[in-house]
Amino acid sequence: MKKLVLMLIMCLALAPFANAITPFVAKCDDSGAVTIRSDQNIDGKVYGTKDRKTWFEVPGEWNGDLTIFRSEDMILNDNFNYGLKIDSPGMYTVDVYCPGYKFSCKVLNISINSCYKRGGVFSADFNSVNHNGIYDLKYMFETDKGLLVIHGPSIHNKETENMTIGDFGDNHYLLNLKTKLNITKFSITHDKCSGKNDRYYRYVEMYCNKTSCIADSDCNLNEYCDNRDFLCKPVECNICEKISEHECVP
Repeated sequence: MKKLVLMLIMCLALAPFANAITPFVAKCDDSGAVTIRSDQNIDGKVYGTKDRKTWFEVPGEWNGDLTIFRSEDMILNDNFNYGLKIDSPGMYTVDVYCPGYKFSCKVLNISINSCYKRGGVFSADFNSVNHNGIYDLKYMFETDKGLLVIHGPSIHNKETENMTIGDFGDNHYLLNLKTKLNITKFSITHDKCSGKNDRYYRYVEMYCNKTSCIADSDCNLNEYCDNRDFLCKPVECNICEKISEHECVP
C-alpha cells in the first residue's frame, strides 16, 4: 500500500513537467537570429521575452513543411537567456541561450564605383557599410586568362600581398594593387554572405575592361589617352599608316 501511495505522489509531482515538454528546440547564433526546429508541423507566431512579463514578436518565417523557423537577424541581440513561445495549440514555451550579436549580413552594404589599371597599379573605388570594417571582406580579381586571385580574412593569394586600401571617410574607399596581371573583373563579398540562397546575399562585381589614364604613357603602345573621359582608347590609323608609341606615323 505504501508503495502505491508513493508512486501516486511521484506521478502527481512529475505531471507539470510532462505538460511542459515542448516539441521543439531553439538555438541562437551571433547574428542575433534564432532557429527553431520542431518534430511537429507548427504554424504560429513566435514571441520572445527577457523578463517573462513583457513579450515581443520575433519576425521570421517557417519553412515549407512548417518544421523549421528562422527569425530575422538582429532580433535577440543580447548575451542572455531568452524565453520563447509559439502561438499555436498548446502555447509551447522554451528557454534559449543567445551569445550576443556580432555580425549580420543584413547591415552589410557594398558597391563598386569604378575599377581600372593605371601605371601598373589596379585601383577600385568602392563604398562599404560594414560593422566590422573593410578587412573582413573578400576581394576577388579575375584576369583575362581566367585566373582568380583572392584576398580575404581566411585566404589571400601571394599576388595580393602589397594590396592597400585608403579610407576617404563616409564609407568611401580606394583599393590599390600593384600588379602585372590584366584584371578584367573585380568583385567584393563576405564569407558569410556569399551564398546565393542566403537570406541576406551580398555580392557585387564590376568589369574593368577599360584602363584609366592621365597621359599616353599610362596606356598600351597601340592606345592613346582620351582626355575627354581619361580612358585608354585604341589608336586607329589609315591604311597607309602604322602605330608607333600611341600615335599614327607614315
